[in-house]
Amino acid sequence: MISRILLVALLVAALLPFDAQAQTPLAEVGKPGWTPSGNGCFVWNRAPAPEETASWSGPCINKRASGRGLLVWRAGESEQRYEGEMRDGHLNGRGKYTFTLSTFYEGDFKDDDFDGKGVMAEPGVRFEGLWKAGRKNGRGVLTTMNGDRYDGEFAEDAMTGRGVLVLSDGRKYDGALKDGLPEGQGTLTDPAGSVTGTWKAGCFNDGKNKAAFGVSPSACP
Repeated sequence: MISRILLVALLVAALLPFDAQAQTPLAEVGKPGWTPSGNGCFVWNRAPAPEETASWSGPCINKRASGRGLLVWRAGESEQRYEGEMRDGHLNGRGKYTFTLSTFYEGDFKDDDFDGKGVMAEPGVRFEGLWKAGRKNGRGVLTTMNGDRYDGEFAEDAMTGRGVLVLSDGRKYDGALKDGLPEGQGTLTDPAGSVTGTWKAGCFNDGKNKAAFGVSPSACP
């Protein structure tokens, strides 16, 4: 036999509009949730901002944005735009997310994260390569406005693995890195010559030659 409490709960749920049942929790400032985006459609909002609104121009399946279209977030005078594919109210597939006029990501998305192959451009820096869960992971090319260039492997957003780093001052490091510093076997070439061997946290010392790359020489033993 159904208890009176359970029966009341079932009756209340049956009387609630579809949106209140299927699209909860609704987004609040500081609490991720669903945000209405027009025409009875909802999109997921992982970081709600005060007085934020959403507008979706594409298809809607089961009251959630699904398919290709344009999603616009507005909060005060700021605006961010996503043009691409959605699934079940989340960014999934290929698309372009524009944060500002000079900052955007274009490529693969998975569950609202950069995931797959894509390009991230922001003032003074451009990265093209592989992403995983919103972070640079795998092979990619990072270039800066001042002329620095890294072509190699990344892990959790850091230059980690095998790669070639060329600085605007003419120095070049080719080898293993960890968290952006030479770590393991590698070769540093500069106008004075080159050194090859084992590096540790950006420092090289083979008993005859000493060198530093990415750190102050005073930080090296």
